[in-house]
Amino acid sequence: QYHVRTCGTGLLLCFLSLLAAVPSFAANQYYVSTGGSDSNSCSQASPCLTVQHVIQKFTLASDGAVIHVAAGTYTDSVSDSTLSPPCEGNTVWFCANRGGTSSAPLIIQCDASAWPNWSGGGCVANPGGNGSADSLAEFTIGTYVTFKGFEYGNHPGAYLGIIGYAGSPYPVPGGTNITIAQNYLHDVAQTSSGGCPSEGMITITSLATGWVITQNKIIHFGDDTLYCYQAHGIYAGNGVVITNNIIARAPGWGIQDYAADCNTVVANNTIFDNRAGGI
Repeated sequence: QYHVRTCGTGLLLCFLSLLAAVPSFAANQYYVSTGGSDSNSCSQASPCLTVQHVIQKFTLASDGAVIHVAAGTYTDSVSDSTLSPPCEGNTVWFCANRGGTSSAPLIIQCDASAWPNWSGGGCVANPGGNGSADSLAEFTIGTYVTFKGFEYGNHPGAYLGIIGYAGSPYPVPGGTNITIAQNYLHDVAQTSSGGCPSEGMITITSLATGWVITQNKIIHFGDDTLYCYQAHGIYAGNGVVITNNIIARAPGWGIQDYAADCNTVVANNTIFDNRAGGI
């Protein structure tokens, strides 16, 4: 991959931006495509079909691993209790039951992200293909994982979008140090638990520390014609960083920081039209 940008004034900032844009070639690279097969090698020339398959097989290089997902709509799903190691027991697009380290993270990215405009195209996750999944993704055991650039929506019967677990029965620090960035999560859980599940579009349990939720668009979780205290845009706590998100149309709060709401940073979010309130 090559990145070309023109620089006027502010050459130092431009130089730093260029450094941030260049991928790490010391990371192992894996590829997923709607035209791929999980019997393939997962190389760029021979992509796999599912993110979950790559999660089960990747190895970390000195700078980690990157799962590149091509544009398209992905309808595969998995009952994550069948994985090894097993996850919570939900039907999801994937469960990150393996991850990276602080110096060698796992990155799952859409290479055709529609962020920030979301005007169509990109990588659309539609697990089950008919709105039957419980959620989009689960982060239970793997640590140091980044998930960015995807769209997930129109699953009214699902009970949340993304969840992070840690603690019993999962090993600590499993489900920690996760970054959720530049995703479009919309129209989820309108019929689940009467439109008021005790969840959020993104839900993090109190032991799942070190999360960063940034630059996401989170619209219409639960039945926003109701007024309830349990269904929120982001439901988190304990050291989470929540910045630069757009959050709207939850029957509860845009952001609910509870429980163990220690060392949390909430900044520069646009939060509106949530029934209980903003934060």
